[in-house]
Amino acid sequence: MTCTEAPTAISVSFRPLRPTDHDVLLEAILANVSWYVDLFNDESVAFGRRLASYADLEPENGDFGVLAHIADHWIGVTWLRFFTSADHGYAYVADDVPEMGVCVRKFVRRQGLGRALLTRSLAVAAARDLPGVSIGLPQDSPARSLCERVGFAVHSRSADRLTLLADRRALDAAAAARLR
Repeated sequence: MTCTEAPTAISVSFRPLRPTDHDVLLEAILANVSWYVDLFNDESVAFGRRLASYADLEPENGDFGVLAHIADHWIGVTWLRFFTSADHGYAYVADDVPEMGVCVRKFVRRQGLGRALLTRSLAVAAARDLPGVSIGLPQDSPARSLCERVGFAVHSRSADRLTLLADRRALDAAAAARLR
């Protein structure tokens, strides 16, 4: 994929997320929460159990993700974590539906990278025969329209948050789009 940013174009590579990418996930989580909550910092993310649990990728439990990078520098990432009803995150739907996180660095936003990451991740979920993928967002998140364009729909809402769900049909559509 090539992202264009005047006056040059940058070539983006993708690879599967690895358990060793823990620091990337902590940085991505901090970037996601700090834009609307000024109370978070590296220590609160690292030690806040609920947020930090998103950075603990466990492939043996089925967790996965996609990392976009230029050379050795990450520019975007998705991570999908499985939780249980007894110990879950912010967008829990079911034990067999992973919760997705996504972060795209500011300098490459609005160039198709977020869509590419979401589509790739949903295609992987389809290949793994998952029933769906959930994502939690603030009600006013600018990412909501992108998520809806790739197949997510509102599953539930609270006063300030939405849980969106990409069901099996959306996963299959993403997989088909990846083949085109």
